[in-house]
Amino acid sequence: MKFTKHASALCLAFIAASALTACGNDSGNSHSDLPTYNGGEVTVSFWNNYAVDPTPEDSSDDYNYKAYYYMKDMIAAFNQKYPNITIKTKAYKNYPAIASDVDKGLKDGNTPSMAITYGTYAYNWEEYLLDVTVKGQEMEKDPDYIKSYLDVEKQQYGGDAYYTLPFGKSAESLMVNHEVFAAVGATAAGEQAGSYPAPVAATSKKAYAHPGTFTEMMDLARAMKTDYPEIFANQKDENNYFTAVPLCYETPENLFFTIMESEGIPYVAAIDSAKDGVLFNNERAKEAMVQLKKWNNEGLICCSDNLYLSDPSKGDHQYPSTLFAEGKCFMIIATTRGSAWMVGDGYTVDYTKLPGWKDASKVKSTSQGGSMCFFQKSNKQEEAAALLFYDFLNTADNFAKLSVSTDYCPIRASSYENEEIKANVQAAKNGVVASSSKAEKTKAYAGQVLALNQAYAENGEYFMSPVNKYSSKMRSAIKALVVNVFNDQEAKTDEAIKSLVESEFAKAYQASVK
Repeated sequence: MKFTKHASALCLAFIAASALTACGNDSGNSHSDLPTYNGGEVTVSFWNNYAVDPTPEDSSDDYNYKAYYYMKDMIAAFNQKYPNITIKTKAYKNYPAIASDVDKGLKDGNTPSMAITYGTYAYNWEEYLLDVTVKGQEMEKDPDYIKSYLDVEKQQYGGDAYYTLPFGKSAESLMVNHEVFAAVGATAAGEQAGSYPAPVAATSKKAYAHPGTFTEMMDLARAMKTDYPEIFANQKDENNYFTAVPLCYETPENLFFTIMESEGIPYVAAIDSAKDGVLFNNERAKEAMVQLKKWNNEGLICCSDNLYLSDPSKGDHQYPSTLFAEGKCFMIIATTRGSAWMVGDGYTVDYTKLPGWKDASKVKSTSQGGSMCFFQKSNKQEEAAALLFYDFLNTADNFAKLSVSTDYCPIRASSYENEEIKANVQAAKNGVVASSSKAEKTKAYAGQVLALNQAYAENGEYFMSPVNKYSSKMRSAIKALVVNVFNDQEAKTDEAIKSLVESEFAKAYQASVK
């Protein structure tokens, strides 16, 4: 059961001839063979990326743990409906920690029934996973499931089969300071409140329009440096890390992948071959990186790893949202997950679509939020119960409860008919002002996120990068490539920038395929 276009085609041909065996994996289920629950006693282990609240009596940090409390409530409700199914969860806080324990468990047999993960991890567990293609195909026939989420889920495996299923989704958004964009002339962008120093524009300042392309976005960034000279006069500290920047694209590798998808530049394929599967080391990709470096040299754009160190002892870089709240960054591209972190005094935020790379490029946003994978078990009732719990979590109202508290977007259209979700969307339409309360902004921003994700889905603007045996290393290598190019202080001329980019691409390719 290889997750490749070649293998998927073979699987489909084989299944057409006989649906009795699994493709390339005799121990697994075929596309037509998923168990059903018979009502008996069974235990399901569920590993997720949520965080356990260490101080449940302290409500000040509840936002960080809302997903954890949501899952506790869902398990209790599920147990009322299915009293013979016991759900045991383990909250890991992040995806790499889940993957690490799964990798260990593959050796000693201690794997969960189900886990939230990403395709780059799931790929490496292929022979141990339940093939849920028939489940995905059933979901495709149900018009209530948002088709775009299903399309990109199988896209990462070559487009034919499902080895994971979509769960709570998020995306990347261009988040802009509304008051800065609206300010005209020598006026304060927002209100002096809290720690927010409302920036005052130069007399010549004109209102900014939301950009449709990266070039337009960089033109805005350049104008910001002119219109707010005091903020951007000195942009770096003694270590050459940015302390102020018009635009921060939070995740370096997502910056690269998004541009590749927007412009249709090959970078990876779901094929287990360095030659055919690792494709980013090409001239068009290098040209895009050269242009990014030129903009970076102008002080227009950086990534979170290029921001100043918030904790030098740990090597931690400052959050882009902190610079935004300090009035030292006016545009951020980051996940829509966690809009509450963008709530601050004295300003408001607009969540807008990502720009395309060029005029003729497509708008593309990476579909984020983990997928659900299911592990093969000797007790098929354990598999059946895990699938049943997945369905329970994804009912319209059940998932809406998670969505309104955490910004994870539902995969069912009917969830948007939930009264709380409708209230959030309406709050976004009504709008907020700089002096609105934190609660009002939180609600409106959540509504903006829901509407934005819905628009991405309706227009087929999501993507998930294809995975192969190299993709995990490739993701890390691309991150290092972008960070290294942006951190370089020597390459100033066209020739030097091209040489730098050529060298970093070569290193990234070798790191990917070694």
